[in-house]
Amino acid sequence: MIARQDARHKTETHEKWTEFRKMRSKRIAFKTGVALLAIALFHAAGVAREQATGTTELKALGIALDEYPYPWPVHFLPLTIERQDVRMAYMDVAPSGPANGRAVVLMHGKNFGGYY
Repeated sequence: MIARQDARHKTETHEKWTEFRKMRSKRIAFKTGVALLAIALFHAAGVAREQATGTTELKALGIALDEYPYPWPVHFLPLTIERQDVRMAYMDVAPSGPANGRAVVLMHGKNFGGYY
């Protein structure tokens, strides 16, 4: 009786271990696939940038990203926040068609840039 229980326990343990290894293999395969996809996308973005600009050289950007080629002119609003003089950058984009009296305001801040 004890030998049967021991054999059954070994079989169950082996089956659980086999299932664990299969799931681990699937997770590893999924993560590897995601990593390869990310590498391919970054490479494609670099190729597209190189074709668009004709250069592979990256330009250094300042802390305020002043050198970044934004799609519209950037304006600044001077503010005092927590007794510190700061300035808020914004892009005021005119409507492409007739104005309809509606506006969209997209806000961001801290470590989120407006260049995306």
